[in-house]
Amino acid sequence: MTKPSDSGKEPLPKIIADKSDRRIKAQKEERKSIFFGLGMIGTVGWMITVPTVLGVVLGRFLDKIYKNGVSWTLTFIFAGLCVGCFWAWQWINKEGKS
Repeated sequence: MTKPSDSGKEPLPKIIADKSDRRIKAQKEERKSIFFGLGMIGTVGWMITVPTVLGVVLGRFLDKIYKNGVSWTLTFIFAGLCVGCFWAWQWINKEGKS
């Protein structure tokens, strides 16, 4: 019988050491409460909602002024949603690094 090659596999002591290091690091990390998570969800929600609602207000205003075939409300809803999602994404990335 031929022996399977071990190329690309890590030795068992290294795997155990890596898992041990990860466990020690996880135990040292500060646990965040559930209220932190709820606050984060609320903040992300408002970051998306506010620009979207401002887009609705601006779009409705422009629709009343310029009565043409273009729906400014839909345009600015989409723009506000994109801006809000971008801001939320940036904030989550910043919070994740800290």
